[in-house]
Amino acid sequence: MEDFCFYSTIGIEGFVVGPSHPLPSEYLKKDEDLSSSSSLPSTGETYTTESCTFTSWEILGTIKDTPEDFVVREVLPRKFTIPGISPQDNERLRVAHIPDRVPPQNFTQNHAVPTSSTSPNRTVTDAAPGLLEPNILDATTTKPLNESKVPDATSTSNLDIIQDYLRTVAGDDHEKAVALQEALQRLQDCAMNQMHTAATAATLDHNEELSSKRDKHEQDLWIPPFPTSSSNQVDEPSTVLAKKSARGAFHKAVRLEYPCLQTESGVWGKIESKSNDNKHRKDDVQKSKFEEHGIRVFIDNSFNELVPFLSHPKEDMIKLLAFRNRGFEGARGSNGSTARNAPKGSGPEDNNWIPSDPTSAALRLRSDLSKDDRRRLHQLVAAKNKYFDTTTTQIHDNDSDNSEHASVLVVRWQRHALMRGLSKQKRKRQDVEESSSGESDGKFCNLLCVMKKYQKEHLTAMQKLTQILKCRQTDIGSAGIKDLQAVTYQFITLRNMKRTRVEKANDQHLSRYGITLDLFYNVDFVLSTGLLEGNKFEIILRDLRQVRVDKPDTSFPAKESIIDCDWDHLRAMTERVRTNGFINFYGEQRVGAPGLLSVVGNRTFDIGRAMLQKDYLKAIHLLMEGTSTRESKDVQKVRQAWKDSNGDTSETLKALQGSDIMPREKAVLRGLHRFPDNPLEALRSLNHNMRLFYVNAYQSYLWNLAASKRIALHGNQVALGDLYFESANDDRSMVKVVHSTEELATVGISQVVLPLPGFNVQYPENEVGSFYKEILDRDGIKFEKNEIPESTAKGSYRHLLVFPKDMCLEEIEGQKDYAKISFQLPKGCYATMLLREMMLTTVTRPAQA
Repeated sequence: MEDFCFYSTIGIEGFVVGPSHPLPSEYLKKDEDLSSSSSLPSTGETYTTESCTFTSWEILGTIKDTPEDFVVREVLPRKFTIPGISPQDNERLRVAHIPDRVPPQNFTQNHAVPTSSTSPNRTVTDAAPGLLEPNILDATTTKPLNESKVPDATSTSNLDIIQDYLRTVAGDDHEKAVALQEALQRLQDCAMNQMHTAATAATLDHNEELSSKRDKHEQDLWIPPFPTSSSNQVDEPSTVLAKKSARGAFHKAVRLEYPCLQTESGVWGKIESKSNDNKHRKDDVQKSKFEEHGIRVFIDNSFNELVPFLSHPKEDMIKLLAFRNRGFEGARGSNGSTARNAPKGSGPEDNNWIPSDPTSAALRLRSDLSKDDRRRLHQLVAAKNKYFDTTTTQIHDNDSDNSEHASVLVVRWQRHALMRGLSKQKRKRQDVEESSSGESDGKFCNLLCVMKKYQKEHLTAMQKLTQILKCRQTDIGSAGIKDLQAVTYQFITLRNMKRTRVEKANDQHLSRYGITLDLFYNVDFVLSTGLLEGNKFEIILRDLRQVRVDKPDTSFPAKESIIDCDWDHLRAMTERVRTNGFINFYGEQRVGAPGLLSVVGNRTFDIGRAMLQKDYLKAIHLLMEGTSTRESKDVQKVRQAWKDSNGDTSETLKALQGSDIMPREKAVLRGLHRFPDNPLEALRSLNHNMRLFYVNAYQSYLWNLAASKRIALHGNQVALGDLYFESANDDRSMVKVVHSTEELATVGISQVVLPLPGFNVQYPENEVGSFYKEILDRDGIKFEKNEIPESTAKGSYRHLLVFPKDMCLEEIEGQKDYAKISFQLPKGCYATMLLREMMLTTVTRPAQA
């Protein structure tokens, strides 16, 4: 029976409307399978001892035999509109697609937005070619950047930029501008005094005490926003752009002129300290994005933990902060040299050498530091800035009375970070040139396009985009993760990116990786997770069969025979789901493959459970050990290297060298190699969304268990103690509890929800609520608000049942055992779970001969 994997192992049991006969999950199980399944009770469909032969409701078939068999298209919400095209075309373009047409024409500056003359009934390929071009507003409405009165840092000193900005925000009040500049200098002096105090009082054992003292003395200064006009009119896009550029120049000038200070923009008087909840601070800024922004200047204590290790802390810390604040621009010397090709005589081979050029910063170390102290110092610098490289060298210390050799920690930018930074600066210059030439309006600065993936994992696709487009992952907005074994069409937004640049990368590089970008439009919104209405699916079912069960007595297992699928039965099962809906389980794409741990290996929710238990090293081991299903030989080779080397990061990374497989594992391995004693920091090498994906997987697994329990107890009837959404917009603040029998008559099953566990949800007030607590207690997990994100979750709600839209079953001509099924589901719902309900799937079976 090891060939059969039961869905109950990932919490999935039961159907909205099931058959009267027993299911494979009952008549195929052996004693050991029963003992290893979930702790849920029976669904109530117990098989009697009478002998029986029957044709099961179950339908066997193959899905995802090829990627083309499983096509997914995102549907955008109606609130997102593309400017410059008709309402009919906006409606049509809400469904992600890439039309069959000739490659897009080269963009020209004088390209005008065509007016649509197409009727709503025309297909995409019949549409006028202009409709497929981006929405480019009249370039004359935006003043070129080079005409704006924005200080140029290359031709103006930092102090001049600061003075000009302060005069502007102070209006006609000259004394106010002078007072603000004096306050900046006092803040810098205060930072220097704090550093001196820390240097004289600090020892290597006082870091925590010093940190608490610094927090008490932390000060800041508010620079007011630009004066508002008396008419209260909304600024033109050109004015908004000019203000934004001026603020950017001021930020940069302050950091270069006053190295101990940092700056951040925020709504005047609303932005909170960095020590407060970042999420709330971001929410405030997002809600007030049309209000005027001021600038908060504050003392930067981020590197002060290094002070106890240094012999000349005051001078060397200023050098380090200035080096950091110059960024990649300062990483080339005046002669064009970098840290990697510095001129002769300016390196560690010169005993009198102390790096003072822009390519590095030198920190002179105390002579009494041990090897462990120096290792700790390297780790501290790495933790403060992941793009820094550090090396230790010996110099001749002329300041020492004995003229002895001293140790110096040399800080440089990592080579790959330096190259990326220089490339980014080049792109910014190109973008300024393109903006000044009028390619797009400042208001519509984001590029919306459709991304087609062919059998490509989501994270791998995002990494390829960042590499080829040479941008950050945060510059790419997407609404959700799509299937790997499929052809998927999804919308993405590219922040501040030009169409010409994307088209060039698309034509030259992306297609070889199974990625295509098309349908480019300039928009004023950015996509993020969950910002979609749903997904349309077109699925080919192959090799459709039914099962005849011969069970003459009570012995296990029953004898099965495979017979042709009856189309009347297939239509009846389709109509059953259309009418009654399906249980909104999370599929194996989220929680992991069904089956015993010894058979399928580690699942996603196993990793999430370890993270929630704060066992981060276990989470890394589970990630590296991986699954036992559907992995290529190259992936298996890497996992074997991890096992054979007893978790040695260097040996495992060698096995990964030169390949683009296993992006998550590779990132974590590099993090663990850098932080061998800090597995949490290693996990943070993954981006934020991916770390939360594992936590969400455990939440999803527990939701599956609870949904199975709820269906087993009450079926598709509303019960006392159920939670439900009172309004149709799924507002979590409108979650109610069914308290009375009178209320039962007013609530429909489509309104009933179950919580994904977290610190900000309520649980059903019946047996299902108790079941949540039982499982969480068993796993030793408690969701708390003040925990780090990797070990807690806020929680949310999910509909128990879902009813598909536009569900259609079609025969495929000449293929009697094939069928095509299409439908639309809300966001976050799994097509495989609809198919499970329709085909009565409780086990995964071995391939039929």
